[in-house]
Amino acid sequence: MTKKEFLSILEKELDMLPREEQNRTVIYYEELIEDRMEDGMTEEEAVRGIGNPKQLAREVIEENEGELWEKIENPNHSLGAKIGIWAVILLGSPLWASILFALILCILSGYLVIWTVPLIGASFTLAFGVIGVYGVISFPFAVFDGVGIGIFHLGTGMLGLGLMLIFALSTLWMSKKIIYITWKFTKFISSRFRRRRGRA
Repeated sequence: MTKKEFLSILEKELDMLPREEQNRTVIYYEELIEDRMEDGMTEEEAVRGIGNPKQLAREVIEENEGELWEKIENPNHSLGAKIGIWAVILLGSPLWASILFALILCILSGYLVIWTVPLIGASFTLAFGVIGVYGVISFPFAVFDGVGIGIFHLGTGMLGLGLMLIFALSTLWMSKKIIYITWKFTKFISSRFRRRRGRA
């Protein structure tokens, strides 16, 4: 690769940085190549010894993330330019993707944990409902085995139906509260993104 090709690729990869930073970086590597050539290296050897221009550009961009954020906040940029800037930031910082993924997993885990409460309540409602219905239905047949056994079945059935009603009402109340909390939290998260997008 020649010096001209190296600097051309480097400048292209640094397109998202402010022009002043682009020029400073290109001039730095141009002088670095010339210094190596003055030390006796050929042009190709000097370029090869510096490294991959795309990798070098990524390193420079990571060191100048603050300026990238300022560029994002600039209202004069088009949507395409802003998308390109975001792409450079995300691709240039793999750690961010991991953090974002972990955050999404935490939010989803929170939703899952919250919704297990009404799910457990519904399970108890179903279980006590089955016990209650079985107790009431089996009462006439249990009487033939003894009045006491029949009364026991009827009492168990009534108790099951009562507990079913309690758990059903509690589960319904909890579900309404959780739906409201989930809706408010989701609205809060979406408003954060909309506000960020509006500022960009």
